[in-house]
Amino acid sequence: MINAQPLSRFEPLGGGLLRPIYADYSFGNIANTIEYLLTGADEGARLPADCFGGSYPRPQKLVLFFVDSFGWQFWCQYRHRFRTLNQVCEHGTLTPISALFPSTTAASVSTLNLGVLPAQHALYEWNIYIPAYGEVIQSLAFTPLGRHPPDACLALGYDPGKLVEVHETLHQRLARAGVRSIQFAHRSYAGSAYNRVAIAGAQIVRHGTLAEALDREVNDRDFDVALHIVFQDQAAHDHYQDAMLHQRFIEENKNSWKKVRVFDSIVEQE
Repeated sequence: MINAQPLSRFEPLGGGLLRPIYADYSFGNIANTIEYLLTGADEGARLPADCFGGSYPRPQKLVLFFVDSFGWQFWCQYRHRFRTLNQVCEHGTLTPISALFPSTTAASVSTLNLGVLPAQHALYEWNIYIPAYGEVIQSLAFTPLGRHPPDACLALGYDPGKLVEVHETLHQRLARAGVRSIQFAHRSYAGSAYNRVAIAGAQIVRHGTLAEALDREVNDRDFDVALHIVFQDQAAHDHYQDAMLHQRFIEENKNSWKKVRVFDSIVEQE
């Protein structure tokens, strides 16, 4: 279902721009909404119930996909072209919400993890002047401007906590309520100083891409997704094969797989 009702709420500012919404249909309210759905905590403004088809669900688990810059116009343009987008519209509720101001990735990612607006956390761009450091830095890489190794600001004695003005994350609030957060992040920034500050309280799972440099004749590159699992012992490995959730995952997804290969090995721990 497409819930286009919020479109009437946007007021034009001129030049093709729209005035941001903060009271309800706002990107800034995603964090509060997640906390409400998982814990019942009513700490601030949240997305209205019609974003969920008319009433708030009570999920045991919640998965959030953050696709940078993929806004309402792209959904309308491409939803018939891609099966996943079309399934969201047919089996879920697609609702346009307002971006933040400024509508940068840095401001949005920080708001999503910290649960407050850019005016409160104060990180609105990846290249930004930090008063505590006295210079402009690349906040995601945590380096001075120019070509430097990642987290070079640590060697300068800069405190990563000074990147933002808010020091409690959504993940920490969820953890106090007994809810575990897991973030899948690209290995290039997963362990960065910024990420450790922004997602404190969450478990990080790193992912990467097919290495272009590893293309010798002996390299097996005939795959799209590789999942690496380390088991405590063979008993845990054997239990996993018949686990209900594992079998359900296979049943629900096997029609989209062209081929599955499993490479098992036993490594002695010292």
